[in-house]
Amino acid sequence: MTASSSPHPKRRVILEDDIDGFTPAQLLLLQSPDVEVLGISAVSGNIWRDAVLAHTCRLLELAGHPQIPVLPGPVHPLLNSELATERWEALYGKLVWKGAWTKHWVDGDTVQSAPRYHAHDVVPDLALGNPSVVRASDEPAALFMLRRVRQYPGEVSIIATGPLTNLALAQSLDPAFATLTRELVYMGGSLNPRQQRNSATA
Repeated sequence: MTASSSPHPKRRVILEDDIDGFTPAQLLLLQSPDVEVLGISAVSGNIWRDAVLAHTCRLLELAGHPQIPVLPGPVHPLLNSELATERWEALYGKLVWKGAWTKHWVDGDTVQSAPRYHAHDVVPDLALGNPSVVRASDEPAALFMLRRVRQYPGEVSIIATGPLTNLALAQSLDPAFATLTRELVYMGGSLNPRQQRNSATA
């Protein structure tokens, strides 16, 4: 087989996420024949990091990918804190969404269920069952990312659909981190999201 006729290599991907259940995007990525998922890193965001780890491990079990490593990031943000956010709200008004810090909705006009507020070291039972086979790695997510982009320079896409904490740590550990990746893809957000129950927003 000549080089020109050889199959195109799979795209190597690390998913950085604050997974709190199954989403089509995660499943499509895991099942894509064109993608090699090198690992999934967990970060506190919608829920706390330890709960993210549990959801991710269970997702990989149910999707049939127990071989993919699950990497823990830090529990807390690098700069912000729950107390600092409460002080900000006292000055400027309540935020609609604070992720794992959301204790209750500011108003009743939301399509979401009640927030699942709990301490950072508590992992509630998962609706689809708790993980029994897949366990999180001991390797920190930022070090895993650095190791993989050095192993495959210019080939690793990092897709971040949660806070960018692990990417910030990797960049601070090695200023060449971002340039060693193929691409950094991240999801934008909103400081004051509001989900309304009406046909115009549906």
